Amino acid sequence: MLIGISFLVVPAIIFATWFMFVGTIVMLEQWPGIIGIFQRSKYLVSNNFFPLLLRVATVMLGTIIVIYMANKGFLSTIALLTPGATPAPLNLIASFFGPILSALILPVITGTIVVLYYEIKKTKG
Repeated sequence: MLIGISFLVVPAIIFATWFMFVGTIVMLEQWPGIIGIFQRSKYLVSNNFFPLLLRVATVMLGTIIVIYMANKGFLSTIALLTPGATPAPLNLIASFFGPILSALILPVITGTIVVLYYEIKKTKG
């Protein structure tokens, strides 16, 4: 089972790192053709694979931890304020808290990728 999962996870991490600049290239360079966009992204990542992977993984892990801790803190606060059964409106608010927080933190990840793109583009052109 573990070996089978690694056959899914490892290539997914490799492809995600190779093609992390696809959206940025589409928006900033207006590169023609879908194949060219993927080739450009892979070219920019080549020879910088592990530093880019480490930077993006660090930012993503940090944001996941922040979202998780904020969500747990919010749910704990609701549990403290309403002992026993939580009222339905608070359950509804609690169910929207995590996704809203994720949407608010998404620019951090996107901004990181754009900054890395400009950094790599400076060295590779």
